[in-house]
Amino acid sequence: MQEDMPIYMIESTQELQREQIGKFFFTHNDFAPIQLHEQHNRYAIWKVLPHFNAKFLNQNVSGTVVIEVKPTIAFSFTANIEMVWEFSDIRYIRLPHTNAIEYMYHRKTPRVFLGSKGLLKILSQDGVHPMYIVDIIDISQGGAKIKIDEYIDKKSVSLSFRISEKKVLFTGAIVGSEIINDHRYYNIKFEDMEQEDKLLLGKYIDTQLKLNSQSSLSYWGFFYETPNSHGIL
Repeated sequence: MQEDMPIYMIESTQELQREQIGKFFFTHNDFAPIQLHEQHNRYAIWKVLPHFNAKFLNQNVSGTVVIEVKPTIAFSFTANIEMVWEFSDIRYIRLPHTNAIEYMYHRKTPRVFLGSKGLLKILSQDGVHPMYIVDIIDISQGGAKIKIDEYIDKKSVSLSFRISEKKVLFTGAIVGSEIINDHRYYNIKFEDMEQEDKLLLGKYIDTQLKLNSQSSLSYWGFFYETPNSHGIL
């Protein structure tokens, strides 16, 4: 159990109070701020606050709503936008209620956005090592999140990519996966990396964290983890 506990616990989105502010992440990195407008028995009406991403919150868009309840704690729930209205240039969205609430705590090794291509190699004992070009979404000193629209059932992998024009390589293991809007994402845990590459990665992460701390657009997953997650990515 974590030492820090939320200011309040909820078991359903029906318990959220009017004017509660959250962020609707429609991708891993992009969000629009929303504010609870009305509560109903089976759904809630949220007002989309002024933001250049507001236009992306359309009907049938799925995403994750993140609400901070304390500087080090937040909770989240996934939702699909059921309906959209616009009145006087203000957009409103309808989200169904859910009991699937996840509490999140600050990560021991925060992630930073990378947004570049990498080469993933599957390490198998039969001598066949398929390779794929993947999108590296974010990285930490403990691992990486990648996007590839291929089903991967092997655990051992290697991943190479460039940081500051230098190629780095590590071996690791796939420890989790998820599908978001028809795209597959995999979490990879670092297991072996050259010391020089480790130092370069650490320097890059420190620099990006300083930049992120000055921006309101950071992805929530860079800094938070669920209590039942691996806690190393």
